[in-house]
Amino acid sequence: MSNLSIVIVDDDSMILMLHEHVLRKANLLNGKSALSAFDGQEALKVLEQNAHPDTTFLVLLDLNMPVMDGWEFLDALEESNISSDVFVSIVTSSLDYTDKHKAEEYRKILSYIEKPLSLKSLEELKSMTQLNAFFK
Repeated sequence: MSNLSIVIVDDDSMILMLHEHVLRKANLLNGKSALSAFDGQEALKVLEQNAHPDTTFLVLLDLNMPVMDGWEFLDALEESNISSDVFVSIVTSSLDYTDKHKAEEYRKILSYIEKPLSLKSLEELKSMTQLNAFFK
């Protein structure tokens, strides 16, 4: 069984803290801390540095960030050779229908969550086929 590592990607440090708190309340961290990054470029480095064949990543990804936004991160992730499974949940304040529609084009995206992250949305993530084995 592989390990699940969660990476929170958001340019707002308060959101990073809030998401970590909600993840802990939803029992998604199993006593560990989430990894975090302030933009897509930093998130790619975090994934590369922590990649291992026995690690699966769940990335909670904001879309609107400086340096490398969420879409640029997803494009770079598609072309990377990271040795771990990586699943993504978009967590954004964007209510733009085109963003939601565009998210459907990426095979690694499991869900599209409108901020704020909630216990309900995390319970839905935990029940997804790609992740539910980590929570039995």
